Amino acid sequence: MRETKVKHADAMKIGQEFIDKHFALQTSREHGPTFSVDRYYQLIEEDHTIPLNHGAKLRPNTVQIHHFNETLREVVQKLYDKILSEDKRIVYLDRLEDNKVFTKYLNLIKEAANLDLRNTSSDERLALFLNIYNIMMVHITYVFGIPTTFWHKKKHVFFTYYMIGGHLYSINSIFNGILRGNRTGIGTLWEPFGKEDRRLPLIIKDGEPLIHFAINNYTIFTAPIRTYSIQNVNNEMKENARKALHSEYFLQIESTEKESRKKKYIIHLHRMFKYYMRDFGQDNDEGLSWILKVLDEGNLKEKLQAIYDSGQYSIAFLDADLMSFLISKNFIISNNT
Repeated sequence: MRETKVKHADAMKIGQEFIDKHFALQTSREHGPTFSVDRYYQLIEEDHTIPLNHGAKLRPNTVQIHHFNETLREVVQKLYDKILSEDKRIVYLDRLEDNKVFTKYLNLIKEAANLDLRNTSSDERLALFLNIYNIMMVHITYVFGIPTTFWHKKKHVFFTYYMIGGHLYSINSIFNGILRGNRTGIGTLWEPFGKEDRRLPLIIKDGEPLIHFAINNYTIFTAPIRTYSIQNVNNEMKENARKALHSEYFLQIESTEKESRKKKYIIHLHRMFKYYMRDFGQDNDEGLSWILKVLDEGNLKEKLQAIYDSGQYSIAFLDADLMSFLISKNFIISNNT
């Protein structure tokens, strides 16, 4: 009404037309066929109304999360064995062509629309959404190609969906909404889920910092890509985090000497700690403390603990833009070279 100077009655008619023509997706807990100013709606483009995993006969809340996640793990792990590099960081998209396991996955993921996510635990949702997020990234890039522009990337992250448990989820709504506890992401002004969003009860309360080591960032600095079980998801995430922190892509220690000959250290961290430090603590020191709690006993932890206790350190972040969707067109290899 403010922008177009229309009257209230005309605005109500326009709102109803958005619903009737499927340009508005209702996200409130209470919804119906009539437009209401008391409900929340998401405006979407016409082709976005069809989720990437469409095709299943809708039978709401008939698929149990435990059975589905185990079947998903089995299929996706077989797929990863064929399409990932030896270190589990690089995806070879060309290996999806005429791949029978990928075809099996495409049929299986349709059933995600009918998942029963009511009364599920945090561990159940963590394992499920981590597994879906990682393979969904592969699926989106396979279908729409490597993003070459800002808008192309935006389509990948914000406007391509899976239907999961009767609701649409983008990469953004899984990552920032579910896994990070409904927090704003890089370059966003508000949380993915509004206060009336029916997906809000499914978020991981307060978020889980370990998920940053469990997702596929599509860079050479990503942690190893794997699948996660409901029974052991937290230990599996910690295992992945430890592997990542022991690599130079995530943590480097540089020693320097001041004029007093007293050593000082620069601790170089993966740039995600800069972007998402609030997930790990209130400041850099708390972030480093979080890392020490995750590291297993050994030389790295002993050295880092001594530096932390001395207070003679500063925090810097690795130069590479680690959170870019892709570092180059050459990363996702499509010709086995």
